[in-house]
Amino acid sequence: PYISMHGTTREMVKYLVDALTGKGVTVEQFNLAVTDIGKLAIALVDAATIVIGS
Repeated sequence: PYISMHGTTREMVKYLVDALTGKGVTVEQFNLAVTDIGKLAIALVDAATIVIGS
């Protein structure tokens, strides 16, 4: 999950997503400003790893 007021955190997320998917890791992004909280909760319960960007 992340939130990005000025876009810099979104850039960091894009970099991390590209790097992880390039290594075969499945990644789900959640922009907290627009994400459905129920969908986020389900993903968090099922997640093996959680990375929070700030």
